[in-house]
Amino acid sequence: MSRPAQLITDMTPSLNVWKIAVRVIDLWIVKERNGNQHLEAILQDIKGNQIHLITRNRELDAWKDTLLEHQALMVYNGEPLINDLPLKVCDNNYKLFFNATTIITSIDMPKVPLHTFNISSHLVNSLVVISMLIIYTVFIHTVFSDYVLIFMYTNSVLVFLQTDVIGVLQQV
Repeated sequence: MSRPAQLITDMTPSLNVWKIAVRVIDLWIVKERNGNQHLEAILQDIKGNQIHLITRNRELDAWKDTLLEHQALMVYNGEPLINDLPLKVCDNNYKLFFNATTIITSIDMPKVPLHTFNISSHLVNSLVVISMLIIYTVFIHTVFSDYVLIFMYTNSVLVFLQTDVIGVLQQV
């Protein structure tokens, strides 16, 4: 009897043998500084949990021919590692590294969604940006009142020039 498929959230670096049913949400090729390339992707399980997938550069051709965007897969084995990358492409503490023991098979599984939108993290990021824009706009219009006093010391005379803020900002 085959073992049941796990969720992405159940994966830990201590697991050596596992099986997950996922869909490839996004797929791209990364060119490294040394000229080598490797494949990266975002995988999503039935509950909408996502994990960042990284392949080895020496296996690029094999994975490029095998992995297709929006394809449902059964993935067996691999290395779940702690996601210590400075830029995280999904909200998961782990990243998945395909190695020589990784096996994938294409499946017909409509229960695995094509894509889910994690509203919580995106909403928080959007609210932060919007609030910063509001604070900036209010600050500019209340403190400077659309004008900036520029002090110039010319020929021992202090001259005050009123300059439109928008004009100054357009010059920058």
